[in-house]
Amino acid sequence: MWKKQQREKLKTARFPANWSRVLEERFPLYARLPVEDRKELQAHIQVFLAEKRFEGCGGLEIAPVDEYGATNPAEFFAVATESFFERPCQMQRRHPELYEELKRFYRQDPAGWPSPQTGAQGSSFAAS
Repeated sequence: MWKKQQREKLKTARFPANWSRVLEERFPLYARLPVEDRKELQAHIQVFLAEKRFEGCGGLEIAPVDEYGATNPAEFFAVATESFFERPCQMQRRHPELYEELKRFYRQDPAGWPSPQTGAQGSSFAAS
């Protein structure tokens, strides 16, 4: 019961402007989302970042990330999300635990989506 109340409180908290900038810069699909979907995504991000413990990447490279991105949870989340949707098969191979966590979080499995070019499973929207 307490966890549900805490999540609701997090979802209604003001979304930090610098986090919005990170999403806009690092997650191109964000700009195409309807306003209502952006707000829902922001609420989920608030909960995700509040409940996940970040201990560093242990040397893993998700994508080219500047020093700021490697130390800022919002930046890391945006880069991981971008990789999850734009290069899902690559992420699933290289970072299966992170892929599975994002798959549960978004309730999506983009590695199983048909490719826009071939119609075959294993979508990849950006060059790997």
